[in-house]
Amino acid sequence: ADSQIFGSYVDDVRYRSGMQLAREAPVPKGEKVVVVPVPTSANAAALGYARECQKLGFKCTYDLGLVRNNYVGRTFITPGQADRALKVRRKFGVSKRVVEGAIVVLVDDSIVRGTTSMRLVSLLMDHGAKEVHFRSASPPVKNPCYFGMDFPDPKELIANKCEDTKAISAKIGTRSLAYLSWEGLKEAVMDTKPSSKTWCGACFTGNYPVPIPKGKEKIEDW
Repeated sequence: ADSQIFGSYVDDVRYRSGMQLAREAPVPKGEKVVVVPVPTSANAAALGYARECQKLGFKCTYDLGLVRNNYVGRTFITPGQADRALKVRRKFGVSKRVVEGAIVVLVDDSIVRGTTSMRLVSLLMDHGAKEVHFRSASPPVKNPCYFGMDFPDPKELIANKCEDTKAISAKIGTRSLAYLSWEGLKEAVMDTKPSSKTWCGACFTGNYPVPIPKGKEKIEDW
């Protein structure tokens, strides 16, 4: 909660990203609409999203419909699709109290390959969710990162595999899907008054701050 980047608290940026996402893509109308974060990195964004939706006049609640197994590591950096899918199944439990009969709006900080998103939607539906809608608190990830985040192959990214947002929604099995816009993300960050006015968003925009290697592949087996 106290991590800072350029003087801005990460928790604050995530919360404000959720607020901005609510302005751009609020919850659907219906009975028993519940906003559920993908724990734990999306908790702040989902809370900001739910509160801003309520402020805008939409009926929804915020609840912890997913429970994370903290003894399973990160899934999107796990080499191999089969291993990632297995880790997702082991990583999350579902609170039936929260999701049964509910219109679930699942909020995550991003969608990378889509493996986790797809499995979570399936888990929620299996536990009685009436509908599942997805909201991403960042823009579509379309470009590889060469600066520390482990998704170097653009062919693995679901935003590149699918034609548009509607196709991604169909792929992961949701009733609807919306991403925070790049302009919205910048606004959320700048609201926190960071010490730097520029930062890297190449994974969203393709505009890298320095020359990048071409034709390089990551070696997964070592």
